[in-house]
Amino acid sequence: MSEVRARWRRWLLACLLLLVVLAAVVAFSRPREELHATFTSPDGKYRVEVYRRPVWLGVFPGQASDAPGRAVLMDSSGRVLGDVDVDMVQLVDGVEWEERSASIRTVVHWQLP
Repeated sequence: MSEVRARWRRWLLACLLLLVVLAAVVAFSRPREELHATFTSPDGKYRVEVYRRPVWLGVFPGQASDAPGRAVLMDSSGRVLGDVDVDMVQLVDGVEWEERSASIRTVVHWQLP
């Protein structure tokens, strides 16, 4: 009976080790965000960059822009002034620039410094 237990323990240990290795591979091989779009203010002082997060599960043709992402507001030196998660990057089809604010319709309204 102890031989059966020893085999069972080795099998369980091998399965746990395999799960740890698979988790490490998934964690370290995750594709990074991709730049989807950039919108620059008319005066060139600010810009909004929209990043797309890769979707792990397959998507149907034509749905690549349905992926989630984030929009980042930056000044001309690259300093981040604000960011917001976006459910679908296709929702960000432009930025409305005003003298003291920037807006993405139905997503965010930022006050500019």
